[in-house]
Amino acid sequence: MDFKDKKILITGGSSGIGKAIVKLLIQKGTNNIAIFGRKTAPMKELKTEFSSVNFLLIQGDVSNPEDLEKAISQITRQWGELDILINNAGVVSADLLSQSSDEDIIKQINVNLT
Repeated sequence: MDFKDKKILITGGSSGIGKAIVKLLIQKGTNNIAIFGRKTAPMKELKTEFSSVNFLLIQGDVSNPEDLEKAISQITRQWGELDILINNAGVVSADLLSQSSDEDIIKQINVNLT
């Protein structure tokens, strides 16, 4: 597949698996990548590390519907459309289920599944 002119959104794309996906897509020729993440500093580091890429950085939480609307609006305003979504964001709790709060469990479900 030719990724050269594709506009790609990666949730959770500033570190870990998401950052590895960014590197692979750049190797495959893409130059338009939107990153949707909670922390701005790691997203800004991508711009420095991969200066030839046109990054669209969107700070937000995928479990928050308002942040999702903001992301859609920003992508539409900047690019008009999106070609590929890589829904990579995820969270995990290391606690036993019996020690996890209802809020933590709901947050994990909202980020990882919903």
